[in-house]
Amino acid sequence: LLLRHATLTHDRVSLENQAIDGGDELIEQGYEERDQNEMKGQGSKFGEWQRTSMPTINATFKNFRIEFLFNVRYDHSHDEESDLVWMSGEVIEIMNAKKNKVKIRWDEKWLTEGEDPESVQVLLKSLWNQNKAGAWRE
Repeated sequence: LLLRHATLTHDRVSLENQAIDGGDELIEQGYEERDQNEMKGQGSKFGEWQRTSMPTINATFKNFRIEFLFNVRYDHSHDEESDLVWMSGEVIEIMNAKKNKVKIRWDEKWLTEGEDPESVQVLLKSLWNQNKAGAWRE
């Protein structure tokens, strides 16, 4: 009787180890899929880290580091393609706090030659930490 329990325990440990090994592979596949979706603007590992409610837009919002999701269009002769791209910058001015209208200076790495480094954006409450064009997050 004691021997049977030892055998069952050994088999169980073996199965658990196989599940753990397979689990690591499954987790890696999940990370890869998340990264691929992120490249399409669908979901984001950083979105998971955001607070649940948007910050208050007032005088203290100046210098806020922000990411904004743009729909970037590419014109390849007659075929037009687009991607959702998160671009980062800093809020440099509160244009209208009641309407959540701010001026943002974009980080240089996102700018193309001759592009204005600043733009005015309305930060919609409904697009806080979402995954569609116009979304924004910390």
